[in-house]
Amino acid sequence: MVSLTKVAEEVNKMDTIYDQLFKQYSEELEAIVKTMNSLLEPVLTIFVGSIVALILISMYMSIFQIGTSIS
Repeated sequence: MVSLTKVAEEVNKMDTIYDQLFKQYSEELEAIVKTMNSLLEPVLTIFVGSIVALILISMYMSIFQIGTSIS
């Protein structure tokens, strides 16, 4: 990036060089974000599912305890 900036200053094409650098870095960042998204999505799904399961189990356990204590 530094060497490209030096060359761009010498030929007076700063805007074109920075546009190309922006495109390159934004494509790299988009690829990284897609990879992280594909890795985090299953983990978050399992995490939220386990929290919901824990809540449901605790609700049903209390209902069954009430039912056994009544009879």
